[in-house]
Amino acid sequence: MALIEHHLGRRNFAEVERLQLELVERKLAGEPDDHLLLVEHEPVFTLGRGADEGELQEADRQLGIPAVRT
Repeated sequence: MALIEHHLGRRNFAEVERLQLELVERKLAGEPDDHLLLVEHEPVFTLGRGADEGELQEADRQLGIPAVRT
C-alpha cells in the first residue's frame, strides 16, 4: 500500500468532490493505495444536513459565491 499525494492547486469545489467520490469507489473496489488531496477551494459556502439556506441571508447571491450541500 502506498500513500499517493495529489497537489491540485486551486480548484472548484464540485470538481474535487467528484474526485473524492471516485477515489472512495476505487478504495471500496479493493484499490490498496491511499490518497491525500492537497487543494485550495475556490470560494464556496457549504451547508451541512441541518443547515437552512435562509441562514446565508442572500450572501451567496450577493457575493456570487455558490452554496452546496455536503
